[in-house]
Amino acid sequence: MSLIIPLPFLVSKFAHPDSETTMVAKHAKNHVIDQQWPTVICLCLCGIFAALVLLLAKRDYDAIRNQAKQNAALEAKLILERLDTSTSIAQASLNAVQQLGVMKAIETAAAAPGIQAIAGFDASGALIAQGTAASGDIGALATVSPLTKQDSWRGALASEASASVNAIAVKTADGGTIAAFVTLPNLEVFGLGSRIGIGNSTGALLRVQPMFKSPQTKLTASAFGIKHLPPKGSSLALFGQDLDGQSIILGIASSQSGMISYVARDRGPMDLAILRSAILFGLLFLGPVIAGAGIWIITQRQALRFATNRSQLREVEQRLRVAIEGARCGVWDWDITHDQVFLSKRLAHIFGLPGAGRFAAQSIFNALDSKDQACLRAALAASAQKGVLDVVLQVKWAKGVKHVQLRGRAVKDRQNPALTRAIGVSIDVSDARRTEERLIQTERRLNDTISSISGPFALWSKERRLVLWNDGFAKTFGLSAAVLQQGASYHQVSAAAAKCVKSQRPDRYDELAQEIELDNGVWIQLVERETFDGGLVSIGIDITPLKEIEENIRRSERQMRSVVVELERSEHKASELAEKYNIERQRAEEASNAKSGFLANMSHELRTPLNAINGFSEIMVQQLYGPLGDRRYLTYATDILNSGKHLLELINDVLDMAKVEAGKFKIYPKPMDLHESIEQAIRLVRGRAEEKRISLVTELNEDGEMIGDARAIKQIMINLLTNAIKFTAPNGKILVQIKNNLDEVIIRVIDNGVGINQEDLPRLTRPFEQVENEHARSNQGSGLGLALSRSFAELHGGSLSIASEVGVGTMVIVSLPRLAVAEQEAA
Repeated sequence: MSLIIPLPFLVSKFAHPDSETTMVAKHAKNHVIDQQWPTVICLCLCGIFAALVLLLAKRDYDAIRNQAKQNAALEAKLILERLDTSTSIAQASLNAVQQLGVMKAIETAAAAPGIQAIAGFDASGALIAQGTAASGDIGALATVSPLTKQDSWRGALASEASASVNAIAVKTADGGTIAAFVTLPNLEVFGLGSRIGIGNSTGALLRVQPMFKSPQTKLTASAFGIKHLPPKGSSLALFGQDLDGQSIILGIASSQSGMISYVARDRGPMDLAILRSAILFGLLFLGPVIAGAGIWIITQRQALRFATNRSQLREVEQRLRVAIEGARCGVWDWDITHDQVFLSKRLAHIFGLPGAGRFAAQSIFNALDSKDQACLRAALAASAQKGVLDVVLQVKWAKGVKHVQLRGRAVKDRQNPALTRAIGVSIDVSDARRTEERLIQTERRLNDTISSISGPFALWSKERRLVLWNDGFAKTFGLSAAVLQQGASYHQVSAAAAKCVKSQRPDRYDELAQEIELDNGVWIQLVERETFDGGLVSIGIDITPLKEIEENIRRSERQMRSVVVELERSEHKASELAEKYNIERQRAEEASNAKSGFLANMSHELRTPLNAINGFSEIMVQQLYGPLGDRRYLTYATDILNSGKHLLELINDVLDMAKVEAGKFKIYPKPMDLHESIEQAIRLVRGRAEEKRISLVTELNEDGEMIGDARAIKQIMINLLTNAIKFTAPNGKILVQIKNNLDEVIIRVIDNGVGINQEDLPRLTRPFEQVENEHARSNQGSGLGLALSRSFAELHGGSLSIASEVGVGTMVIVSLPRLAVAEQEAA
């Protein structure tokens, strides 16, 4: 603004006559003087005007140069402050781990921000941990140890990568020293043509951004055209020439630690500003001429701007056209009054028309069937009243059928109010329609799969509302369609099902299962498990044959007791009764085997439809054939998938237990490393432990070589660690130990969880047994983990024992022979 202030000021000064003009009028008699005064006055005015212009120009020239130097020096200070901030952040990262030992501090600080290379040394300066430091940096970092006399130190060190870099060090709690190189910050360019550099007190440049074009192996401050460095703690700015021969304005700032920042700015903008100032002041002399030229330039600029706007308008139109075509959309303009329509190229192609243009409306109706024709005419008529048009049409196409959605708005012509038009876009929704059809087919397949399960099946939401069920559920409990409706409450359905229940009691092997006797004499084992989101899955198994077997067993036991009584009464029949006893015992064992075989067969039969349920529900959850539509469909499919997976895990445990009890589970001993199996199991359960912030600690110092089945031993460890995590509170600790005892390997899993009552310990290793407490109720499980682990250990010729105290924790001890299994098999 200071450049244009003098012009109105001078105009106001010389726009009115002054006292000298009055004096000329009074001395009109002197004609010569009268003729010279105007010239003198004009010359004086021109001289004064020229002097004012020169003074103002000189003032602006100095102001521009001083401002450029101040900006460069200020930017150099800002860069230096960023460097000091980066060093302070790195120093704070080391101070945060100062109370740790050298090894732990190195691990923690290696990933801290601002740390380029880090190493640890003991009190004598010997290297303890190399950390992220390269081999060439160890010697430089080692010199820091004797320099760190107190808690911390910072300064500059020589390294292989550069002449000197920022370095920091701290003393740790164990008397060692951690030394690190500080990462130089990313230097951002502050303006056009700027170059920023970081150097040290020796004049060496540690980093330059952007780099000079001239190749140099080692850069110094002379690359910026300076010979003498500023004193520490000062800043300055000067004009010069850099290594590439470019004229620059150089700002320099030096810190007390010896680091120096350089900011080189191109002199071009400053020279341009000076030239602009000179031009503005020159215009004061050449006002009228330059004004005319300025008007012409402005006119040309306006013309250029108009041409640019017109070009931009064409680009916007082209961009809109490409966007519409890329989105497979079309544009239409329907003249409802004259029954004509304009179609874009893509939309015209869908309706079988040659290209973009205006067509008779009948050509559109010809591509539709009679139903869609009537629908479109009704939508056009309604849009004239409502102002909105939204209709989906089925268009007969050369390659089949396309579904097109027309969406638009009706408008009145301003010049001709009687003319009504509807303008909008078309969207190809064929893929969405096909996806919807595939979704319906997938739902049908899923419902067919669930219906194929012979026993009852039902899925409940977390609000205990009915989500899904099969025909077996309705037939088993005699439920009508009025009761079984989606959203029906759990209590309402349970009350209706109770009408056909003769008796109900808890399952002896599974506390979460119920054995139900129906009026028709059928026995159902109903298992209910919660899903991860709080829902509930109910599945029933027909155990009528199993009950018949149990009744036979009880009958056999009664007969066996009668035989024993008879044996006591008649000693002479002892041999005969003993033989009968053996026969009855064999029958009882056969009945028990039949029970285990039945469970194995039933588990196998359940896994087949469950795999289909899980497969189809996973397809729906991942939406492989397109979106499901309503968000609740995705929620229901996720509930089905999670419930199916949970039920499949339970069935697998039951199947393994049945194989063990039936004597069909085989192990295959081979030379193995027990350490590897334990570490694999820990990796599998580490995620659950981290969710509860439980620490997993191992003491695997002793030898773990043995002969055994690695898969079975790994499953033992997974079961024991999973139980320990379930019943250990957050922030707890679990310890895994290996001890060698002659020909045995002893594994201990110790936790500081809730503990177990002594009277409950003997039954924990029995199938389907769980301790009744708050943690057992809040953690899902089948009660087979410890039973399977004990069976696997015994198959190896080993054993499993439990020691626990309530409120203190639990220790599970697994003893495995090193060679006993291999020797038995060889024998």
